[in-house]
Amino acid sequence: MRYLSARSLLVKASIISLVMTLTACTPAVTPLPTAIPPTQALTETASPTHTLPPTNTPKSTRTPRSTNTPPPTATPVPPPTTTATPYFISGGDVVYQGIRFTMPTALTSGVNVQVQPAEESWETLYPAYTEFTLVNYDARNTQFEPHLRIYPTNELSGYAAETVQELKQQLAEPSATLKGEVPILPDLHAGQLIDVQIQYLQFANGSGIRFLTQLAQNTWPINNEGLVYVFQGMTSDGAYYVSAFLPIAAPFLPDKVDDPDDVPAIDGIPFPAWNSSSFDNEYANYRQAITQKLEATSAQTFTPDLSALDSLIESLQVEAP
Repeated sequence: MRYLSARSLLVKASIISLVMTLTACTPAVTPLPTAIPPTQALTETASPTHTLPPTNTPKSTRTPRSTNTPPPTATPVPPPTTTATPYFISGGDVVYQGIRFTMPTALTSGVNVQVQPAEESWETLYPAYTEFTLVNYDARNTQFEPHLRIYPTNELSGYAAETVQELKQQLAEPSATLKGEVPILPDLHAGQLIDVQIQYLQFANGSGIRFLTQLAQNTWPINNEGLVYVFQGMTSDGAYYVSAFLPIAAPFLPDKVDDPDDVPAIDGIPFPAWNSSSFDNEYANYRQAITQKLEATSAQTFTPDLSALDSLIESLQVEAP
């Protein structure tokens, strides 16, 4: 067995001690970081990988308006409807909401009164008005129901307001000869084939014009189916417009005309043939003959009696209810 000397042991111990000392004093080497591939490099605009998908994003409780949907519009206001059923008033004195008149008992058995709603006709707005319709009235005219209407003038507009002004001008000079047609409400979009028995009438608190006419959109023989008594007037304060249409008949006129060729001549003057080369002149002569005949007809000869219709109008009084 070989033994190391004391000197050898001392040298080995010194070498071991030196190695341990160097090892303890040398810092640990940190490995270099591995470079991130370009495709994985982070940028400031990159979204974090934990962001929730859009489908999980909470939605607003407000419903967005589609850009393709037009903005909502106001719901159209429905036209006013009649608020009262017709109210029957028997013959004699008629009194209704500030309006009063006397009906000759021989003329009608009574009236149906009703407040009609506002209405638009031919681009003219007519306000709500009071209407009296005569019941059991003797009429051969089927174009008009016998009626009397009261309009508030301050609510009339358009053509109706113009008519009010025209009537005011004619009533301002009651002695002057009427020029042209008498203004009529409502607008019926028809011409007056004749204007006869024209007379100014006074009623309790106003005045107006009454006349007989036949309304049409073309020339046609004058007949009892179309002949009508018309009154157009106003209260003295201008607050109300009075419009009356009351059918009337003359004994010498045909009750109805289906074929103008079958119409009897008036005082030897016939209604002209449509294909006549001088139709306008012949119609003017026919119209003049009719006018003269109707002007010469006495009030009592008409049906109803012309004076009875005048009496009804003259008894009228219109005031605010």
